[in-house]
Amino acid sequence: MRRGVLSLSTICATAAAALALAANPAASQGVRKPVPLPGVDPGGVMVAFVGRGIDYTRPGLSDRLARDGEGEIIGFDLVDRDRRPFCRVDCQALTDAAQAMLAAAPQSRLAVFKVDGAGLAAPALQMAVQAKAAIVVLDLPDDAQTAVLLRAASERFRDTLIILAPRPSEAAPAQPAAEAGQPAMSEKPGGDASVQTAAPPATPPTAPAATAAPVPRPDTVIVAANPPATSPPSGNAALAHGGPASRIAAEAVRIVAASPSTRGATLKAQVETQVEPAPGK
Repeated sequence: MRRGVLSLSTICATAAAALALAANPAASQGVRKPVPLPGVDPGGVMVAFVGRGIDYTRPGLSDRLARDGEGEIIGFDLVDRDRRPFCRVDCQALTDAAQAMLAAAPQSRLAVFKVDGAGLAAPALQMAVQAKAAIVVLDLPDDAQTAVLLRAASERFRDTLIILAPRPSEAAPAQPAAEAGQPAMSEKPGGDASVQTAAPPATPPTAPAATAAPVPRPDTVIVAANPPATSPPSGNAALAHGGPASRIAAEAVRIVAASPSTRGATLKAQVETQVEPAPGK
């Protein structure tokens, strides 16, 4: 194993340790966040939102949270290391997207994983796939780190449709130096996913963030519009060709609900063939 590389088993062990910490209130760093309302699993196609968290207390959303057999929500805050992936002030757009997806696709249920960048998004993706999420919506900056993560994840999780809801790339000066080597999922021989945790480079990166290559479009990835359309066309028009992530996810849910075996690249192809290209596409 190369120095600075964590294997999939290590990622899973870290996730398990985080879950153990979450079970102990004293270990969850005392972060004050609302406890999800009691409930039961609503059933349906699971869609995981991986990003800055959502306001899961909203009416019409709290009762659609995916839950395990004990009634605990399926989701995790990888930043605070607890089971409350909550965000209210800075995440209204993501909460709106989740609520819009649930409203448009009654066959769906929601899992939430809170992260603060591509590094934590790698284990969050692993946790979402292990939870049997057929569709994952990623709320991440549209930058080189996200591009690396998406390409590796699309190779590792071929049965999962990944929808990127891109945020504007963050300026290089705003990034701490230590984040220049942010972890990213990679594929090793034998099919073992890993996360690279290289130390900050001694010299500046070869290509600055401003000139990073655009996010790739692997076979299992759809990149949503940024910003999303304010007045989306009626029906399914322009859904996968510039439509907002909530509508793309809702269409994918409807396909999976009708045919549960439709996954990954096949699901992406069906979503795209059921919509009309946006003007100029």
